[in-house]
Amino acid sequence: MGFKELIAQVEELKLFTPGPTYVRRDLMVEAARMPNFSHRDVEIVKRFKPVYANLRKMAEVDDSYHVILIPGSGSSAMETSITSLIGDDEKVLSVSIGSFGDMYHGMTVANKKNSEKLSFEPGQGIDLNVLEDKLKEMERNGEKPSAVTFTHNETSTGVEVDVAAVSGVIKRFGALPLVDAVSAFGATHTGIQGNVAMYSTATQKCLALDAGFGIAFVSDEAVERAKYLVQNGKCSPPSILNLVNHAKNAGSFMTGTTPNCTLINALYLQTDYIVNEEGVKERYARHRALRDMTHDWIDGLGNGFQLFADKEVASKKDKVDPAQLSFSIA
Repeated sequence: MGFKELIAQVEELKLFTPGPTYVRRDLMVEAARMPNFSHRDVEIVKRFKPVYANLRKMAEVDDSYHVILIPGSGSSAMETSITSLIGDDEKVLSVSIGSFGDMYHGMTVANKKNSEKLSFEPGQGIDLNVLEDKLKEMERNGEKPSAVTFTHNETSTGVEVDVAAVSGVIKRFGALPLVDAVSAFGATHTGIQGNVAMYSTATQKCLALDAGFGIAFVSDEAVERAKYLVQNGKCSPPSILNLVNHAKNAGSFMTGTTPNCTLINALYLQTDYIVNEEGVKERYARHRALRDMTHDWIDGLGNGFQLFADKEVASKKDKVDPAQLSFSIA
């Protein structure tokens, strides 16, 4: 059976799932047409240098943050933050506003960290006063956490949190803010700069690419802490989840393990499109406009239908006129 006959047996779909998301067919074709290359030669550097620069612009971070691509998924990046930035004898607080906050907490438990979970009702955001009270209680009890995990955008409930505000509370107690941003990065401002220790995301959501890479933005302070923990035997991350190794390879525009080279081609094309054709601010404005259109549609349904998430945490107050934007699936 030939390629055409095999392809005819599957459905032609346009995905509207939270992830993996629809990938433009023209992008897939062009990425596949690009030459094959080895991940240990200069060709990967030619691609990764502009990819890293474009990702840095999208994240709105300066050179005090490392941009790291981790073969795997967003979960790979998230678990790297757990294995490499929390000592075996240290406490971690996991803040959950839904299923993926629970998953981040589950990673801390699976990696045998001393973990505690603070949960908020589904559809609600992170109450900063409740978070502060919890951190005060843990400090009083001699269980001050070295790190706090939370989710930028909770896919299961449609809630977005203020990364800078939440991180500000966490840092006042001397803990590292570790952020799951798998469904946020590429659609909205990150709030990373000067606030977050490690911000983990992936290719298959708002970047509109196939799965295959976890992406991490890691502060200098966090990388140094990872080195300290490993060198002093305070944690023993597996080689493929070792932040120190990943940071070292990223410094040479390499990966520690064999990556999906066709996906690197797609990243090369897509990040250039986002930064240099669509524009980062314009892209974020387009996503806000689409969100507002969706919320307005739900409000107009009647018959008892309503947005699940509380509007104060699901929708920002700034509005964008869709008529002023050019829409495309990218």
